[in-house]
Amino acid sequence: MQNCYEECLRVSGRQGDSVLNVQNVSKRFVSIAAVNNFSFDASDPQIIGIISRSGAGKSTFLRVMNCMTEATEGEITVDGTNVLALKGRAKMDWQCNCAMIL
Repeated sequence: MQNCYEECLRVSGRQGDSVLNVQNVSKRFVSIAAVNNFSFDASDPQIIGIISRSGAGKSTFLRVMNCMTEATEGEITVDGTNVLALKGRAKMDWQCNCAMIL
């Protein structure tokens, strides 16, 4: 039986490439930066935890990644697709397949 990691590699068809790339993502509410220039890269399918103090912007970032709110700037690329640029049915499909736990 394959483990979850092996299954993710099989489905994505990738190994060693960037699966998730977050570049300079920011979300501002008027003059308050809830997320400020956040970047990271995941080269292989994996579970990622974001840990920080209360009010640091973790939930806001997840809402941006799930396209529940728009980023002020930046790009989030998953398997080569900029999810922040998705519209219509493609955006709805992404939201249905993207999970977040608060």
